[in-house]
Amino acid sequence: MKSSDLVRCVEILTDTCLNIRPGENVLVVTDTNMIEMAELIATVASERVADVAITTMAPLPEPCEDGLGYVLAVSPLTGAGCDRDYPQLRSPRYPDPLGFNVSTINHINSFSLGYQRRRWKMMSKELDERAELIKLAGGMLNSIVEGLQEIDLETRRRIMERGGEACAAATGGLGIARRIAEETTDIGEILQRVNEEIPWCGAWARKGDTIRSVCAECGCPLVRNKVVELTGTFCYCSRGWVKRVFETLLKKPVEVELEKSIGLGDSVCKFVVYV
Repeated sequence: MKSSDLVRCVEILTDTCLNIRPGENVLVVTDTNMIEMAELIATVASERVADVAITTMAPLPEPCEDGLGYVLAVSPLTGAGCDRDYPQLRSPRYPDPLGFNVSTINHINSFSLGYQRRRWKMMSKELDERAELIKLAGGMLNSIVEGLQEIDLETRRRIMERGGEACAAATGGLGIARRIAEETTDIGEILQRVNEEIPWCGAWARKGDTIRSVCAECGCPLVRNKVVELTGTFCYCSRGWVKRVFETLLKKPVEVELEKSIGLGDSVCKFVVYV
């Protein structure tokens, strides 16, 4: 069975280096001792709805630095350049089974098993460093929120609501809301699309002159991913998110009431938008 790390690495390299598009022709050229790796690359490319073929060649006279051999994935339209020059692949002696000669290809993207392992280690280190930064940021946010307890409630709410507005923009919800608002003004259709297109912790439904949503768990991604601790103060951030999104959807000011809050001890969060 293939290592999950190796499969993930092949997926990343296939998406970022080859940048394969659906229906694109892809040729995988492999040393005879790297056929298994070539098949893995071809499988990943096929999952991207590409038309893939594999061809083999004798091992290169000069082996790669880890001695494992080469696998090359060739895409005629896309690519980020090649790490080395391969004159063997620019010769009519190696015709492309998809119908074009390899010498006509503008971009060749190559990687060996050893390179993938080294790259994966680098990526793992980067992820570890980012995790530490997220942990640091989370600790700072928790301290800031705790400090907000020392100011009056109304000021505390306004500060956290601004954070929610920024979150709506950063996570993409605001952009989706703008697109929906441009395409329809029907409240029913707006709510249907909001429930389908904008991630949220509960469904939105109209009731009289209000729009309501009940969440059985906190909708804040920072809380769900344990970056910050859940407190009642953080719930005002969600109120700012809701206010910004619905003012964008409806193209007019709205008032948002947080009737219930898990952070304040309730079993659910309940938001009411007055339209």
